[in-house]
Amino acid sequence: MSNNNRTADFRRKSLALAVVLALCGAAELNAAATTAGANPFATVAHTTQLRQGDTVIGALPMSQPMHVVVALKLRNKEALDAFIANNAKNQSGGKSAQLMTSDQFLATHAPTRAQAQAVASYLTSMGFSNVSIAPNRMLVSADGTAATARNAFMPSFAQIKARDGRIAFANNDDVRISASLAD
Repeated sequence: MSNNNRTADFRRKSLALAVVLALCGAAELNAAATTAGANPFATVAHTTQLRQGDTVIGALPMSQPMHVVVALKLRNKEALDAFIANNAKNQSGGKSAQLMTSDQFLATHAPTRAQAQAVASYLTSMGFSNVSIAPNRMLVSADGTAATARNAFMPSFAQIKARDGRIAFANNDDVRISASLAD
């Protein structure tokens, strides 16, 4: 296999679905999913919008390998934003920045172990393999196929020829998750 073919194969296999990156990290979850007695699913990303010059060349084969990376939401985001803003203000006033240790970030702002494990367990239960939680618990990655991703996140996929000639894929439907994972 040539280097170009390996690169293209790697890109196809490792192209993390941007829509899946939004899983548990979307700022605007479907509001209806969070109300009492509501839809048990939350929309975390919308149908991929193609760029000018991109063309759909057909349905993505369900056997297409996919590497997904799920980004989890920060906890206490407002407090982290305030910490950053305060540091920026202090530095512009000639004062020293406050430092936050990794342990402080993990304890206060990173997703909890339980949140990261819930996502990892969900991916495993849906048939993904090589499920891995990043040390900072911000990302959960896994390997599967288009069929696995379809079952887990409910979109259909199209194969796309990008304007630069690459063959890629995109979701044709909104990406949804169980409302229980939305946090």
